Amino acid sequence: IIFFLIIFIGYISYSQCTPPVVTNFECGMPTQTILGNGIISISNPFESGINNSSNVGQYTDNGTSGWDNLIIDYNTVIDLSSNPYLSFKLYSTSSIQVMAKLEGGTAVEKWSDFSGTNSWEEFNYDFSDAVNNGNTKLVLFFNAGVETGTTSDMYYIDDMRWTNTLSVEKINKISNFISYPNPAKDFIYIKSIFEINSYSIFNVHGKVLISKEN
Repeated sequence: IIFFLIIFIGYISYSQCTPPVVTNFECGMPTQTILGNGIISISNPFESGINNSSNVGQYTDNGTSGWDNLIIDYNTVIDLSSNPYLSFKLYSTSSIQVMAKLEGGTAVEKWSDFSGTNSWEEFNYDFSDAVNNGNTKLVLFFNAGVETGTTSDMYYIDDMRWTNTLSVEKINKISNFISYPNPAKDFIYIKSIFEINSYSIFNVHGKVLISKEN
């Protein structure tokens, strides 16, 4: 009885990581090729809030290199026809943006809002405009464009998957306001579905460089 029970539990755990799930780190690493900085599966060090799972992915970012990344190579065209939305949970000790990019065909990149700190948060990206672009790679840039960190900044992710629906709350969250790059040298790009009445731009020391209204 014990023997069959162990097999049954193992089967349930393994079956969780089938498409459109990329990985939940309970059934091992993603089946796709992992390139770039790589990621390892560890016991969840922050079991709280929206994520009480046993295992999560730990990503080590070179914070002095703004565009190092984690690459998930499918080695074939990613089928987004039924599940065009990317979702994963993130835990970060600092407020960051994660840029998600599809490559290998006609590339498309999406920027997240700035994350909260010291709590699990769900990130969502709408790739419905890239369904027929023929892309084969999913690339994640953690703290994209920032070069003021350390060579061993740690970020934690879990429950990475493609989905076919987003709630109104999630759609608003990924569409309300997006700005990049950060930090910026010459240009700052801003996207918002709402009218912007005022804005302020600060440097890395907290000094106001530009402040405008109306």
